[in-house]
Amino acid sequence: MLSLSLSSLDGAFAGVRGSIQRYLSAKRVLMALTAEGFICAWLSNGHWVWASASWPEGICRQGYPQQPEALADLIADFLFDVGIVGAQVELLLPLELCDWRVFDGINSCDYAGLDNAFFRNLPWPYGAHKHYVVGGYCFGSLFAVAVSRAGLQDWIDIFDQADLQLSRVDWLLSSAFSGLMGQLSRPDSDLAWLVSHQGQDRLILLRHGVPEVDQV
Repeated sequence: MLSLSLSSLDGAFAGVRGSIQRYLSAKRVLMALTAEGFICAWLSNGHWVWASASWPEGICRQGYPQQPEALADLIADFLFDVGIVGAQVELLLPLELCDWRVFDGINSCDYAGLDNAFFRNLPWPYGAHKHYVVGGYCFGSLFAVAVSRAGLQDWIDIFDQADLQLSRVDWLLSSAFSGLMGQLSRPDSDLAWLVSHQGQDRLILLRHGVPEVDQV
């Protein structure tokens, strides 16, 4: 028979209360990862505050963590140094970790009936078994974004080691695209979008709001 003392129950409830309070009081932090480092933004007294840091040599390569423990310590120490103790992080993955595809001629009804196999069988550069794939429908076209399984899991583990909550994970480019569309008076217009990254210019041509060309 299992017996618990009142003191042990009080301790358990206190632990649960503490966890809930830490979750509710955690500050929302936006963090964008790049091959060179990371950029953070958070609200302080109603104003956005921005801060950034560079990766030390060899700690992260092409968006993939090389030294997870060192990265966890670096990120946790950085947030502590800027006065953030406990954070709910909305993470933007680096450009190198993901890829996207756009398909025309698929209506919203057809999209609703597509299964995961359709997205996995799209022409991804590293094979479907190495990616998580998510799809969406916008401006009459099918969008699909694939993220490296290994890379995503590595970053999730790093934030777990840093004792930071991940409330949302997105891709830097797809998030920027959503933000860009939200700033346009006519999101379905034609547009030449230039993205500078690691000394290279990435040209994305949008026709009726849909990316049709993506070239370095």
